[in-house]
Amino acid sequence: MPKEIYKLITYDSEEEIQFVKWLELAQEAGLVERCVYQPGSYLLSDKVQYTEEVELKTKTKTVHKTLFHPHEYTADFLIYFNKIFFQFFPGLLRPAHKDTKTAVVVDVKGLYNQNDAWRRFSIDQKWVYQIYGVYVNKVIPEQFFSFTFVPDEIAWIKGRKKPTRIKRFSKCKLFSEVENTF
Repeated sequence: MPKEIYKLITYDSEEEIQFVKWLELAQEAGLVERCVYQPGSYLLSDKVQYTEEVELKTKTKTVHKTLFHPHEYTADFLIYFNKIFFQFFPGLLRPAHKDTKTAVVVDVKGLYNQNDAWRRFSIDQKWVYQIYGVYVNKVIPEQFFSFTFVPDEIAWIKGRKKPTRIKRFSKCKLFSEVENTF
């Protein structure tokens, strides 16, 4: 999967960049205090090894072999929202932990389920919650924007003589339409 670069940071997808543009505007509007991209990994399973005795010509040697590599999960964003976000968009995102009211962990997914990513995410999401008690929200920008707003910059088809909205964002409110309501 090709990596995308935005403001000198390499992101995993175009959807992550769209979400970053949303975060920038949300921060400007006072909805977001701060955010961290790929805040760290959660170890979900240790490496599994076994030992085996190997017969050599003159001696026996103990060899350590790996049966399973460790499994880690890294979320895309850790976002600290201001309380006003939850007043305007109640129930949209769930806080990461029961002890926090404003920190949210997010994994951004595309609308298309490439390489069964949604199923893998669902398993990792349950595993992270079971081991660490941290809830990871799945955010599909196209759907998320329909509940909040879409950055003007990504809502329009570029290079047209007449301004034309991208069809998938046509029912979303533009940031320029809602920025004064927060």
